[in-house]
Amino acid sequence: MFDDEVRLSGAAMLHNVRAFGELVGTNAVNRAIARLPEDRRAEYEALVPVAWIRASTADLLYSTIAEEAGVELHEVYPQIVRIGMGYSLAKAWRWLLVMATDATLLRRAPQLYAKGHDRGSLDAELVAPGSARLVLTQWPDASELRLLGIGCAVAAVLEGAGRREVVVTRTRTPDGATFVVRWRS
Repeated sequence: MFDDEVRLSGAAMLHNVRAFGELVGTNAVNRAIARLPEDRRAEYEALVPVAWIRASTADLLYSTIAEEAGVELHEVYPQIVRIGMGYSLAKAWRWLLVMATDATLLRRAPQLYAKGHDRGSLDAELVAPGSARLVLTQWPDASELRLLGIGCAVAAVLEGAGRREVVVTRTRTPDGATFVVRWRS
C-alpha cells in the first residue's frame, strides 16, 4: 500500500510513544492520537511490536504529541529515544552490553539499525579507543528527526553498555549521513 515509504520498527515506535507518555503525560499523547487523520490513527492503533509503521506516521504523531505538550520536538526527542531504547535494552541485554567490548558493540550496530529501519544501511568502525565513525548510506532524504534519532539510539546503546560522556555529531552526506561518536569507558 505505501511501498515507497520508509518504515520504522513497531516496537521502537511503541517504546517511544510510551516514553512520551512518561515525559509529557498520557493526556497529551492521547489528545495527539485523537488528532491524527483517520488513516494515520488507524495505522498507529493497529501497530504491534513485530510490525512496521511508516516513518511519516511516526513523525506526524511525534510532532503532534510535542505540540499538545507545548514542547519543541527536536529538544525533547533525544530524551524520548534514550528512554525508548531503555525499554528495548532489557535487563538481561544490559548485562551483556556491559560485558561487550567497543569493537563488539560496533560490529552489532548495522544489525541493530536494520531492526529499526527498512531503508538505508549503517556501517560502523572503531577509529580509536573511545571513538567511532558510523556511515548511513542509501537514505539520502532521511529527515533531520530520523538522523537525530539514529544518533541518539547509538548514544543510548553505548550508555547502556556503561560508556560515559557519549557525544554524537552528525553530518549529512549526499547518500545519508556520517556520525562521529566519542565516549569514555
